[in-house]
Amino acid sequence: GAHSDSVWSVAFSPHDPYLLASGSADETIKLWNVKSRRLVHTFDGAHSNGVASVVFSPHDPSLLASSSWDKTIKLWDVKSRRLVHTFDGAHSDYVRSVAFSPHDPSLLASGSRDKTIKLWDVKSRRLVHTFGGAHSDSVWSVAFSPH
Repeated sequence: GAHSDSVWSVAFSPHDPYLLASGSADETIKLWNVKSRRLVHTFDGAHSNGVASVVFSPHDPSLLASSSWDKTIKLWDVKSRRLVHTFDGAHSDYVRSVAFSPHDPSLLASGSRDKTIKLWDVKSRRLVHTFGGAHSDSVWSVAFSPH
């Protein structure tokens, strides 16, 4: 059940205190029950390169986002255990980090080695805005203000 390579990201579900997601260089995302200490599900081949970041939506209990060195962001339904959508082609390099807005249920941010931060609408599945030109190197992490 364990990952076969380095784990790069872990996230607890804000809706289920026992549900943990992990993303790995082995290109998989795993869901764990920390109470029973058991693997719940593996998204095999979740990405075509290492999974850099995983994050649960604070608004939708079934929604998980992941980012990868394959330059994509993916949305997953953890209840049905299916891929919901792939944001592809907007970043030109590794997508190192993703974060959901704590205020707007449709807003997701991504940060990339391409030196940009992008805002996505997860409901319409469209790119909302690109913040570019401000960073001289990789964007390693993105976060929203809790206020």
